[in-house]
Amino acid sequence: MRKRLIVALIFSIIVLAVGTVGCNNKPSTSNGISELLGVSMYVEKSQYPSNISKINVVWKNDTDKDLTFGNPFTIQKLVGNEWKALGNKGAVFTSIGHRVAPHSEMKHSYDIRLYSEKLERGTYRIVTDFLNALSPGNYNTYQLTANFTVK
Repeated sequence: MRKRLIVALIFSIIVLAVGTVGCNNKPSTSNGISELLGVSMYVEKSQYPSNISKINVVWKNDTDKDLTFGNPFTIQKLVGNEWKALGNKGAVFTSIGHRVAPHSEMKHSYDIRLYSEKLERGTYRIVTDFLNALSPGNYNTYQLTANFTVK
């Protein structure tokens, strides 16, 4: 019983950490590929209409470890050569952790309306974080992006 309580507490801490770090606006280096080799995220379609409400992405874990990501995300628009974060209208996210098992894929849907009812034409990206647990209570946080175009 005590072991279950400790495991539940550790999982809760990880979920809370994902929820608090998931909405940063720091730029990431490349589309879909994280700094952790073997982890990627991509959108199911590369182009969307301006009135899109949700975008489905696929998380791909080709590592031997479990990954955890949360619901928080940001949307950035490419303006010139620079990514600019869209305002989120005071959006709040549920603090829940989604597990991506080793050597598997998982689909997840992001509600774009948290940022805009209608996106203008242009190039955008979803930015989100995930955790790679090293040991109980010890983990690394990485950032992923997935680019898409609005026509």
